[in-house]
Amino acid sequence: MAKTIYSLVLLSGLFFFSCADRDRNNPLDPLNPATQGRVTCLVALGLEKKVELSWNALPVSDLTAYLVYRHCCDADSAQFTEIGRTGASTFADTTVVDGADYCYYVTAQAGDYESPASEQRRCTPGPTFTWVADQQSGYLYCLSHDLRTEVCKFGLLSYPRSVAGSRLEHAAYVALRYGEQIFKVDQDGRLLAQLSGVDNVVDMAVDQTQSTLWIAQRTPGRVKLFAGTGQMMTSISHLSVPVAIKADNLTHSCWLVDRGSKELLQYSAWGVRISSSGPCLMAPKDLALSPRLQKVWVADSTRVIEYDYNALPTGRGIGGLVDAALIAHNNEDQSLWFVDWESTGQPARLYKADQDMKIEFSTSAFGYPFEIAVNEFDGSCLVADISWDHYGLYRISSTGNKIERIGDYAAPFAVAVENRATELSP
Repeated sequence: MAKTIYSLVLLSGLFFFSCADRDRNNPLDPLNPATQGRVTCLVALGLEKKVELSWNALPVSDLTAYLVYRHCCDADSAQFTEIGRTGASTFADTTVVDGADYCYYVTAQAGDYESPASEQRRCTPGPTFTWVADQQSGYLYCLSHDLRTEVCKFGLLSYPRSVAGSRLEHAAYVALRYGEQIFKVDQDGRLLAQLSGVDNVVDMAVDQTQSTLWIAQRTPGRVKLFAGTGQMMTSISHLSVPVAIKADNLTHSCWLVDRGSKELLQYSAWGVRISSSGPCLMAPKDLALSPRLQKVWVADSTRVIEYDYNALPTGRGIGGLVDAALIAHNNEDQSLWFVDWESTGQPARLYKADQDMKIEFSTSAFGYPFEIAVNEFDGSCLVADISWDHYGLYRISSTGNKIERIGDYAAPFAVAVENRATELSP
């Protein structure tokens, strides 16, 4: 009899503990080790006039809905309000304003029970995407407007060196330092085209109205124009040492600086030379372009020079530099950003000048900036720094009062900003 009672107690205990373990498997159980009773893995992706939310679906049979809550971080009140319900594990918030900062969380409802809030996610929607080529990891990354979310990545690549975004196709070209290849990748990380036999690429530029690609090759010195599908359309040879190239979306021509011949040059899509400054430059490294203003700026040794569309100097410029190396123009506010590498052993200095070429501010917060790109939506500037003690991708605000490091890139040799809000002339 005692043995029978002991067996019943043992069976009851086993039943109790097995039930307890089974209850813990409920995703809405606060003691569930995987979920703690909440929605998990919430992701907020900021797009143009939209925020896309996604999270892990909960395997709950009596799930009624997921509830989405939001508050505007720019508002005085931090109160969350419910903005929608869905039975899926995704939700699109289309009631947002580009450039505003929002915060989200999601709960799960089963019958009359509503789970605790998920982790919060901040997001700023907007029309820009940023492409980053990191030579250390070998990946090409596409980042959301607020730079908080990785939209996609493509790799492994052998020393990605140059990047150019193609707005119409929501894609980017990435050139390899070794391997004589250029890859065209869309924002889903899919390979769209591959160009071979293109060695020593030093710079690339996309004609945003036609999605054609201009490339500059250093050795031998030449420029090529490719269709968006990868076929070569034009080849311009007999150049000396081209170091930078930009595409004109209005005339479908290209501008380039040749360090060997010390010239600023313009060529048509058929390979015909349109303009030339003559051998008047000292040691040009980069150029910026404004088809709207019909102006070209060249970073040339100790100065930044402004030219008109006949490749003639306008008489305006900025002097007193040590080694002007990088330059970018913002077509929205007509500002000009440029980098002076200064003397050996000294940190590089980033400048911002207004439309009259008057310096607004400068900062020496960087070591060896290899490329810069302007975000025309918010006026900020992205700096790809590859120095050993400052390496990383940085964003500096339009006023220069805020500098933040983006992601964890060890050797970001190239960065490009794609702006879908900019009007493109036919």
